[in-house]
Amino acid sequence: MRRAWIIRSLCLSVVLVALVVAPSTASAVPVTPVPTTVVVDPFELSLVRQINTFRARRHLPLVRIDYKLQRASEWMSLDMQRTDSLDHIDGLRRQLVRRLAAFHYPVRLAAVGENVARGRIAPNQTLADWLRSPIHIAILKDRRWHAVGVGRNCVIRVDTTQDCWWTANFGARWTQAMPPRTPPVVSDPTS
Repeated sequence: MRRAWIIRSLCLSVVLVALVVAPSTASAVPVTPVPTTVVVDPFELSLVRQINTFRARRHLPLVRIDYKLQRASEWMSLDMQRTDSLDHIDGLRRQLVRRLAAFHYPVRLAAVGENVARGRIAPNQTLADWLRSPIHIAILKDRRWHAVGVGRNCVIRVDTTQDCWWTANFGARWTQAMPPRTPPVVSDPTS
């Protein structure tokens, strides 16, 4: 009788330890945090201006920075850096539509597209890389786009080289302005 009680107690202890330990190991899986503040840095703004210059020369509608697309783009660039990858599928195994929906962009009502790049620091170099690819050019020239979000995340390596991940998310519907401290509209593509 006493032996059965000891065995039951040990089994219960093992189950309790498993329940206590299991959540901590599950939460140890790295997940890219969602940026709490979204700021369009000068490099990102420069790329938006260059995209609009490219589009204006082809008589295409200019794109405005959309808050939801900007958050998704910044998150994707951070996620690619964290996973050391260059892919349209993020670290949570989501493709573009699912990822943008998670950032509350109306993917059921608006077409979307994405360009990603890695390695270049300067926006003009990133755009030049995209202009060497027919698929990326097709996304840049799509006349349905009215909104954009551009994210960039850079790291400095041990050998002091810098590596940057870029994401440009495009949408057919502009939904939300950026907070007032950043310019929400790029109205003059030549400046």
